[in-house]
Amino acid sequence: LATGMLLHVMAQPKNAAKKRKGEEYKGKVCVLGAGVAGLQVARSLKNRGIDCVVFDKAPDVGGLWRHNYVDSGIQAPKLMYEFPDFPAPYGDFAKTPEIQSYIKSFVDKFALAPLLRLNTKVESVTQGAGGKGWSVSVSSPSGAETLIFDYVVICQGMYSTTPNMEMLKDYTPGKDVFKGRVMHSSEYTDAAVAEGKQVVVVGSGKSAIDIALHASKVGAKSTLLFRNAHWGTPRLIA
Repeated sequence: LATGMLLHVMAQPKNAAKKRKGEEYKGKVCVLGAGVAGLQVARSLKNRGIDCVVFDKAPDVGGLWRHNYVDSGIQAPKLMYEFPDFPAPYGDFAKTPEIQSYIKSFVDKFALAPLLRLNTKVESVTQGAGGKGWSVSVSSPSGAETLIFDYVVICQGMYSTTPNMEMLKDYTPGKDVFKGRVMHSSEYTDAAVAEGKQVVVVGSGKSAIDIALHASKVGAKSTLLFRNAHWGTPRLIA
């Protein structure tokens, strides 16, 4: 489950108190993101008796596995997509709903729910006054607040920001040469958008292949365009 994760630690300021040999760490850690990276960090900290809080703006854990494009799943053997000491119950090449269910069972197994602050958006992270700790401002349906932590671990992943559509920023639907609809792979969440259509998928990554294959089943025609060939290994021998 390491694929697609961004893990970055914002360490204590240099003048903050350091742990002495034989002394138990008593600080508090903020974890940004309740996807697979954030949950593993939370479990590790919990096992060491370190107080932590996990924030995520989504209503549930899982990150991109919580909500993804139609027919998404893993394209590699499950051993590459499971927690090391918590075997996945699904077979190879599982679909997103199965993986999300597995992630939620990880939370239950290791009692991580009390550490979670879901439906909570992190508005800013700034170094505390006098260089001590980190000031984390968050907002949720219950209101806004600012909390102080000793460390901040950023686990928001590679796919949690605004889709990269820079090349199409000036595209005007219905007025340019191409009259059809243009969307990012993250917006392909309803099979109806491809039904009976001629679909062109640009790219050769995992999402491109998944969507091109799915569109070929429901659309009139599916074409995959890419700059460099991405040669996959047949699942039969993978």
